[in-house]
Amino acid sequence: MNIRPAIRPATRLNMRSRFAARISPAAFAAPAAFAALAAFAAFAALAAPALRAAPAAPAFAITARFPVQTDATSYDYLRADPATRRLYLTLNKTVAVLDLDTGKQVGELTGLNRAHGVAISPDTAHGFATSGQDNKILMFDTKTLAIIKTIDSTGSGPDGIEYDPATKRIYVANHGSGQVTVIDPADGSVAGTVDFGEGALEGIAFDGRGHGFVNAENKSAVYVFDLATLKPLAKWPVAPAEGGTGLACDPAAHRLFSACANNKMAVLDSDTGKLIATPPINDDPDSIAYDPAAKRIYVPCVDGNLNIFQAQDANTIIPLATVATKRGCRAVTLDAKTNNALTYAPDFGPPPPPLKGAPKRPRPALKTGTF
Repeated sequence: MNIRPAIRPATRLNMRSRFAARISPAAFAAPAAFAALAAFAAFAALAAPALRAAPAAPAFAITARFPVQTDATSYDYLRADPATRRLYLTLNKTVAVLDLDTGKQVGELTGLNRAHGVAISPDTAHGFATSGQDNKILMFDTKTLAIIKTIDSTGSGPDGIEYDPATKRIYVANHGSGQVTVIDPADGSVAGTVDFGEGALEGIAFDGRGHGFVNAENKSAVYVFDLATLKPLAKWPVAPAEGGTGLACDPAAHRLFSACANNKMAVLDSDTGKLIATPPINDDPDSIAYDPAAKRIYVPCVDGNLNIFQAQDANTIIPLATVATKRGCRAVTLDAKTNNALTYAPDFGPPPPPLKGAPKRPRPALKTGTF
């Protein structure tokens, strides 16, 4: 479904049906992503000194909703591949592959056990998907989707995964053991391991100057490592933010953006680890995306809101908009060719009763066949 009417600044758009959503600007010429509606005034009211009141948000529109045929009982990250025009959705035992422009399902990857993330090496036309329960990484051909190789991770619970164009390597965050597995995408060989010895590792980012960064969710810290020697370099706390998951870097401004669990995004200096700001966000994001052309940060939150920030300069992060998506849309990916953003989620059943003594209410069960 295409939605093209201009959206007034105060309007919020609800997307209740099952979908993977694609959103692009409706009446705004600069690169942008997702559906933008009103400026998120609450952000400005709670802002740190580095934040200023946002200007009127540009108008955005939902351009498509893609039903996904799957009986998956869990999901995690998604990945747009602008070059091949494919979209990868991790769905427990499989990875669904969609045409990025039409939403048509064109294939799937099988043989996974709790799929988490996908990364693409464009130079080799090889893709990699993490399989968390059996500690494997599947290497596949991005043209045929044929599985080329199954790689043993050097840690447990492989989760977040990224490709670094500077080193031309694949980096895998092992959530269960505190290591980053490094893979040569040409042949799938393990090139080394970064061993932090601790930390539930999540999102990975790079600064283009020889440094890698990974969120340690249970340590509320960003770990830094050398991309040449694969040696740990530093541990940077993000307090008062806690439980970082998604991580992105703006190499030009020397800034890191960490999506955290306690309604904060941590902004750090990527050279020193100095905490710059902790602007408020919605609940429990699991990823983050940065658009270097538009200088915008996208934080998808599980409560059905997407927070969009504008980086005006290295020390000025402006809350631009909050967007009503759909409950469960906790991951986002950007299509650099079209300036669209995509997110996905299923429908959920009623929330279960709270557990006595538990800090959080249990998550409701998802309804299979409703992505």
